[in-house]
Amino acid sequence: MNKRSTLGGGMLLALALLFIGLTVLFNYTLRGWRLDLTHNRLYTTSPGTDRALASIKEPINLYFFFSQKTAAGIPELNTYGVRVREFLQELVSRSNGKLHLHVIDPQPFSEEEDRAAELGVRGVPLGAANGAQFYFGLAGTNSTDGRQAIEFFDPKKEQFLEYDVVKLIYQLANPKKPVVAWLSGLSMTGGFDPHSGQMREPWIIYSDAQQLFDVRPLEPNATRIDPATNVLVLVHPKELSAATQFAIDQYALQGGHILAFVDPLAEGDMSGAEAGNPMAAMGADRSSHLAPLLSAWGLKFNSDEVVADRAHALSVTLRQGEQPVEHLGILGLDQDSFARDDVITAGISSVNVATTGHLDPLTGAQACQPVKGSRACFEPLLQSSSDAETLPVARFRARCARHRQCPQRLSRRSPAGRDARRGTDRAQAVGEADQPRGVRRHRHAAGLHVGARAELLRPAHDAGLGGQRRPGGERAG
Repeated sequence: MNKRSTLGGGMLLALALLFIGLTVLFNYTLRGWRLDLTHNRLYTTSPGTDRALASIKEPINLYFFFSQKTAAGIPELNTYGVRVREFLQELVSRSNGKLHLHVIDPQPFSEEEDRAAELGVRGVPLGAANGAQFYFGLAGTNSTDGRQAIEFFDPKKEQFLEYDVVKLIYQLANPKKPVVAWLSGLSMTGGFDPHSGQMREPWIIYSDAQQLFDVRPLEPNATRIDPATNVLVLVHPKELSAATQFAIDQYALQGGHILAFVDPLAEGDMSGAEAGNPMAAMGADRSSHLAPLLSAWGLKFNSDEVVADRAHALSVTLRQGEQPVEHLGILGLDQDSFARDDVITAGISSVNVATTGHLDPLTGAQACQPVKGSRACFEPLLQSSSDAETLPVARFRARCARHRQCPQRLSRRSPAGRDARRGTDRAQAVGEADQPRGVRRHRHAAGLHVGARAELLRPAHDAGLGGQRRPGGERAG
């Protein structure tokens, strides 16, 4: 009996020692391993996030301000608050000790509340009788006194949580402003206007870009893109030399990022204008196209067409005292026109465009599938309605030569994209021919398209300008 008890006790002791030994072994050998079993893999970070965390050289302090006591009575906010805190803790665990998280529940009239305001986190009232503010934001500081903040985490934008937080961390880890090379065929930088004889202010978007980035103007005859350039912006580029286009193509082939805006009819283009002669610019070409480059990248842009859309036509008043009239060439796009799951357009409520063009892939590739022979991927951002079609620029200008009659003249056309007598869809003559019936998706890169979507072209592409050499001597095209 005693022998059995001894053996039983010895076995339990051995099992306990074995368990402790295996625990120590696994803790050592599997250190850093993490298994995400949550729904939708909430704590699995993207490769971009991992690269951003790896770029941190100096310690960064994160201050998560969350009114825990207040949120306890609001299930939606409480659940999301836990989600945000656990995500931040996940990032800290992956940062090799570079991120330090401070979770703060600011109380009314406390130093913590003052600290939140100082760092850029705002409180929002929840209708409480005592006027207390609810805090749910993130602030960060780096070793050089740099600061960034997310004022408030909106539960409706939960799908962008990783993007917003990692963007904050990246900006703190890389405080140097990104370099933006800016080439424009429009007068965006301000200065003296020889046509009006007065000084003009810079465009707001250009002034804002100067505050956020290191903006470096690029001349239309440039033969080289500075390798330090993070993004190349091309706005209404006109009459670029072959050497400049080659330099742009080489920049793209080397992994550069390009944001290009081409236009079939730019209202701000003052080509041909003469002081005292309003008719001088009537026949001037106001289009931009980048045809050789876009063709090499697998794109087609028709600079002779403008998008008309009856469903999104805005009512305009061209003269005082006149009734507003729908203008098919001036469009007001609403949230139903945007890609809701893309961070670029998710926070936008409306976008107005005028005399806009459209782009098509040369091979009719499907969205986010590479065009044959290149690595172009088309991601729709904006789309017009199914009640849209293209209008030749020449006809548009002829009908709008007298601005007073322009909207009425355009409206005399049959409903865009439909047979006026039967109300049925036409043959899809605007680029929908190789898509299933009833699916109105046009893929473009950076622009609006008929019945369809504007898209970004990313990243760089395999195709180069025909006959020109790639790096290393390989011939493109």
